[in-house]
Amino acid sequence: MPDEIYQSLTAMITIKITVAIKNNSTRSLKFYPLLPLQKNNIISFEQGLDYILSHFEEPIWPRTISTHTTEGRQILVYSKEEEVARFKQSNLFDCRINAYPDYTEYRGINRQAPNFLFLDLDRSVFESEKPFNTAFNKTLGNLSNILGAKCPTVLWSGNGYHIYQPLEAFLLEQEELFASKSDEPSKEFL
Repeated sequence: MPDEIYQSLTAMITIKITVAIKNNSTRSLKFYPLLPLQKNNIISFEQGLDYILSHFEEPIWPRTISTHTTEGRQILVYSKEEEVARFKQSNLFDCRINAYPDYTEYRGINRQAPNFLFLDLDRSVFESEKPFNTAFNKTLGNLSNILGAKCPTVLWSGNGYHIYQPLEAFLLEQEELFASKSDEPSKEFL
Protein backbone atom coordinates (compact mmCIF):
# COMPACT_ATOMS: atom_id res chain seq x y z
CA MET A 1 0.00 0.00 0.00
CA PRO A 2 1.50 3.39 -0.94
CA ASP A 3 2.55 5.55 2.01
CA GLU A 4 0.18 8.40 1.10
CA ILE A 5 -2.83 6.03 1.16
CA TYR A 6 -1.73 4.54 4.46
CA GLN A 7 -1.28 8.01 5.92
CA SER A 8 -4.82 8.95 4.95
CA LEU A 9 -6.14 5.83 6.69
CA THR A 10 -4.06 5.85 9.82
CA ALA A 11 -5.58 6.42 13.25
CA MET A 12 -3.85 7.38 16.47
CA ILE A 13 -2.33 4.26 17.97
CA THR A 14 -2.35 4.52 21.74
CA ILE A 15 -1.75 1.00 22.93
CA LYS A 16 1.03 -1.37 21.91
CA ILE A 17 0.65 -5.00 22.73
CA THR A 18 3.57 -7.38 22.70
CA VAL A 19 2.50 -10.74 21.46
CA ALA A 20 3.94 -13.81 23.12
CA ILE A 21 4.35 -16.69 20.70
CA LYS A 22 3.63 -20.08 22.22
CA ASN A 23 4.13 -22.14 19.08
CA ASN A 24 5.08 -21.65 15.46
CA SER A 25 1.94 -23.06 13.90
CA THR A 26 0.10 -20.88 11.42
CA ARG A 27 -3.34 -21.23 9.98
CA SER A 28 -5.00 -19.72 7.00
CA LEU A 29 -7.29 -16.77 7.71
CA LYS A 30 -9.49 -15.15 5.09
CA PHE A 31 -9.84 -11.40 4.75
CA TYR A 32 -12.89 -9.81 3.21
CA PRO A 33 -12.78 -6.25 1.91
CA LEU A 34 -14.98 -3.99 4.02
CA LEU A 35 -14.57 -1.00 1.73
CA PRO A 36 -15.28 -0.98 -2.01
CA LEU A 37 -11.98 -0.39 -3.75
CA GLN A 38 -11.60 1.72 -6.85
CA LYS A 39 -9.44 1.27 -9.94
CA ASN A 40 -5.94 0.01 -9.03
CA ASN A 41 -7.13 -0.70 -5.45
CA ILE A 42 -6.67 2.96 -4.48
CA ILE A 43 -9.35 4.74 -2.52
CA SER A 44 -9.81 8.46 -2.12
CA PHE A 45 -8.76 10.31 1.00
CA GLU A 46 -12.41 11.03 1.78
CA GLN A 47 -13.37 7.35 1.45
CA GLY A 48 -10.53 6.34 3.74
CA LEU A 49 -11.47 8.95 6.32
CA ASP A 50 -15.15 7.97 6.20
CA TYR A 51 -14.12 4.35 6.67
CA ILE A 52 -12.01 5.14 9.75
CA LEU A 53 -14.79 7.33 11.19
CA SER A 54 -17.29 4.49 10.68
CA HIS A 55 -15.45 2.56 13.42
CA PHE A 56 -16.37 5.13 16.08
CA GLU A 57 -19.51 5.41 18.19
CA GLU A 58 -21.62 8.56 18.10
CA PRO A 59 -21.12 11.32 18.96
CA ILE A 60 -17.94 11.51 16.92
CA TRP A 61 -17.10 15.17 17.63
CA PRO A 62 -15.27 16.85 19.28
CA ARG A 63 -12.16 14.73 18.92
CA THR A 64 -8.43 15.37 18.92
CA ILE A 65 -6.23 15.00 15.87
CA SER A 66 -2.57 15.54 15.10
CA THR A 67 -0.70 16.16 11.86
CA HIS A 68 2.79 16.84 10.62
CA THR A 69 1.93 20.56 10.77
CA THR A 70 1.04 20.33 14.48
CA GLU A 71 4.32 18.47 15.04
CA GLY A 72 2.41 15.63 16.67
CA ARG A 73 0.62 17.87 19.19
CA GLN A 74 -3.03 16.95 19.56
CA ILE A 75 -5.53 19.65 18.73
CA LEU A 76 -9.28 19.61 19.20
CA VAL A 77 -11.56 19.66 16.14
CA TYR A 78 -15.34 19.97 16.20
CA SER A 79 -16.38 18.57 12.81
CA LYS A 80 -15.31 16.42 9.89
CA GLU A 81 -14.93 19.57 7.78
CA GLU A 82 -12.48 21.07 10.28
CA GLU A 83 -10.60 17.77 10.44
CA VAL A 84 -10.34 17.56 6.63
CA ALA A 85 -9.10 21.16 6.44
CA ARG A 86 -6.37 20.44 9.02
CA PHE A 87 -5.34 17.23 7.25
CA LYS A 88 -5.15 18.99 3.88
CA GLN A 89 -3.19 21.85 5.46
CA SER A 90 -0.61 19.18 6.34
CA ASN A 91 -0.72 17.76 2.78
CA LEU A 92 -2.19 14.56 4.29
CA PHE A 93 1.18 13.87 5.90
CA ASP A 94 1.30 12.12 9.29
CA CYS A 95 -2.43 12.67 9.95
CA ARG A 96 -3.90 10.92 12.96
CA ILE A 97 -7.25 10.90 14.69
CA ASN A 98 -7.93 9.84 18.24
CA ALA A 99 -10.38 6.95 18.45
CA TYR A 100 -11.98 8.41 21.57
CA PRO A 101 -13.96 11.64 21.71
CA ASP A 102 -12.81 14.55 23.84
CA TYR A 103 -15.61 14.40 26.42
CA THR A 104 -14.41 11.26 28.17
CA GLU A 105 -14.15 12.81 31.63
CA TYR A 106 -16.45 15.03 33.67
CA ARG A 107 -15.45 16.27 37.13
CA GLY A 108 -12.97 13.42 37.44
CA ILE A 109 -15.52 10.76 36.48
CA ASN A 110 -14.71 8.63 33.44
CA ARG A 111 -17.48 8.54 30.82
CA GLN A 112 -15.73 6.46 28.16
CA ALA A 113 -15.95 2.69 27.99
CA PRO A 114 -12.84 1.00 26.54
CA ASN A 115 -14.69 0.18 23.31
CA PHE A 116 -11.91 0.25 20.74
CA LEU A 117 -8.90 -2.02 20.65
CA PHE A 118 -5.69 -0.97 18.89
CA LEU A 119 -2.98 -3.48 18.18
CA ASP A 120 0.37 -2.49 16.70
CA LEU A 121 2.39 -5.48 15.56
CA ASP A 122 5.88 -4.24 14.61
CA ARG A 123 7.99 -6.35 12.26
CA SER A 124 11.21 -5.05 13.87
CA VAL A 125 10.66 -6.92 17.15
CA PHE A 126 10.74 -10.31 15.41
CA GLU A 127 13.87 -12.15 14.27
CA SER A 128 12.38 -13.17 10.93
CA GLU A 129 9.27 -13.14 8.79
CA LYS A 130 8.02 -16.52 10.01
CA PRO A 131 7.52 -15.64 13.71
CA PHE A 132 6.11 -12.25 12.66
CA ASN A 133 3.50 -13.94 10.46
CA THR A 134 2.81 -16.50 13.18
CA ALA A 135 2.18 -13.72 15.70
CA PHE A 136 -0.08 -11.91 13.23
CA ASN A 137 -2.18 -15.01 12.54
CA LYS A 138 -2.31 -15.89 16.25
CA THR A 139 -3.42 -12.34 17.09
CA LEU A 140 -6.24 -12.50 14.54
CA GLY A 141 -7.21 -15.94 15.82
CA ASN A 142 -7.30 -14.67 19.42
CA LEU A 143 -9.45 -11.70 18.41
CA SER A 144 -11.88 -14.10 16.79
CA ASN A 145 -11.82 -16.84 19.44
CA ILE A 146 -11.73 -14.66 22.56
CA LEU A 147 -13.60 -11.50 21.51
CA GLY A 148 -15.72 -12.89 18.69
CA ALA A 149 -14.19 -10.37 16.27
CA LYS A 150 -14.86 -11.61 12.76
CA CYS A 151 -13.46 -8.79 10.61
CA PRO A 152 -10.98 -6.48 12.33
CA THR A 153 -9.55 -3.71 10.19
CA VAL A 154 -5.94 -4.53 9.30
CA LEU A 155 -3.59 -1.95 7.82
CA TRP A 156 -0.02 -2.51 6.70
CA SER A 157 2.13 0.45 7.80
CA GLY A 158 5.24 -0.54 5.93
CA ASN A 159 6.76 -1.58 9.26
CA GLY A 160 4.08 -3.90 10.55
CA TYR A 161 0.34 -4.31 11.02
CA HIS A 162 -2.11 -1.99 12.71
CA ILE A 163 -5.23 -3.85 13.76
CA TYR A 164 -8.38 -1.95 14.78
CA GLN A 165 -11.30 -3.61 16.49
CA PRO A 166 -14.40 -1.81 17.79
CA LEU A 167 -15.83 -3.56 20.84
CA GLU A 168 -19.06 -3.57 22.77
CA ALA A 169 -17.91 -2.39 26.18
CA PHE A 170 -19.10 -0.94 29.45
CA LEU A 171 -17.54 1.43 31.95
CA LEU A 172 -15.26 -0.71 34.05
CA GLU A 173 -15.78 1.69 36.97
CA GLN A 174 -19.35 0.41 37.24
CA GLU A 175 -18.26 -3.16 37.93
CA GLU A 176 -17.06 -4.06 41.42
CA LEU A 177 -14.50 -6.54 40.07
CA PHE A 178 -12.61 -3.69 38.34
CA ALA A 179 -13.54 -0.78 40.62
CA SER A 180 -12.12 -2.57 43.67
CA LYS A 181 -8.71 -2.81 42.00
CA SER A 182 -8.37 0.76 40.70
CA ASP A 183 -9.89 4.22 40.89
CA GLU A 184 -9.79 4.52 37.10
CA PRO A 185 -9.87 1.03 35.56
CA SER A 186 -11.24 2.15 32.15
CA LYS A 187 -8.55 4.80 31.83
CA GLU A 188 -5.85 2.32 32.81
CA PHE A 189 -7.17 -0.18 30.27
CA LEU A 190 -7.14 2.47 27.54
